[in-house]
Amino acid sequence: MSISVNCENDTMVNPIREPDLLAKINELLDKYAIKSVNTEIPCSKLGTMSCAKDSGPMIRYNKNSIPKQPRESYFGNREYKRHLIFANNVTIDKKSTQMLFRLNEGSGKALYLIGVADCGKTTGLTYDEFIFSLENFIKMVNIVSSKIEKINIYELTNEQKYILTIRVSRELDPITWLD
Repeated sequence: MSISVNCENDTMVNPIREPDLLAKINELLDKYAIKSVNTEIPCSKLGTMSCAKDSGPMIRYNKNSIPKQPRESYFGNREYKRHLIFANNVTIDKKSTQMLFRLNEGSGKALYLIGVADCGKTTGLTYDEFIFSLENFIKMVNIVSSKIEKINIYELTNEQKYILTIRVSRELDPITWLD
């Protein structure tokens, strides 16, 4: 993935404080063959990194805190996870099945909030938890043949922790009715 700077002057503002976070995200996307191409980092306070339409996931860094979340519902296309760090492949298969359920509930779209407890409280992810959780999430996406549409990264103020929100989609199989 190549990074171009979209600035009128020669100074580049890196919106991500962890210097290798963007590089690590790109490395994970490449490792698991998630399509990605040119990314632009506009020189602005928003810190938005976006990809061209249909070129891969849009990645956005938010310096604002994540809005307060309601309690997770059993049904629906939203899933909260404190982290996605697994001890074995059985767990990743189980979480992948759960992802498929959320995608079906959302007619092919799901929203994951990682670093958020089931009660809606933000717990955050350390840098290492962020990387492990994102890698396992990408594995889950590949298992259920879905696509990452958008990644939002929220930094918890003064805590050196992050919240990930990831939008995924999947083309649902057509339903065949038996007579």
